[in-house]
Amino acid sequence: MFSPAIDGSTCLKPDSVTQRYGRLAARLGIKTSIHKLRHYSATELIAAGVDVRTVAGRLGHGGGGATTLKVYAAWLSESDQRAATSLFDRLPARPEPVATTIVAPAIEARSPYEKVAVTLREAIDGQPGSCF
Repeated sequence: MFSPAIDGSTCLKPDSVTQRYGRLAARLGIKTSIHKLRHYSATELIAAGVDVRTVAGRLGHGGGGATTLKVYAAWLSESDQRAATSLFDRLPARPEPVATTIVAPAIEARSPYEKVAVTLREAIDGQPGSCF
């Protein structure tokens, strides 16, 4: 993958790849490292639906992908949204609410604030004859 020769017959030293990547990222104004690129590529491959064992093999992990999932696969918002939607689709329909009518007790207005309260209640209830 990192070879100066077209046929891949020679390899670059790992430090030179790290340094070249760092210089490219700095020139582009990106704050990253080649290590973060490794995390990103693993996360994107898993999010794209690539088998975890395949991703683990590309990263050089043994053990069937346990390390890959634990270390390199970050939490994915899009995947989480799809999971939540699929769970929501499996829920039974919510029952219709039972209509209830609340009847407020009649108040005999004696004081001015009670008269205002009765007038407001009538206006809220939509009773004819109210002043609002």
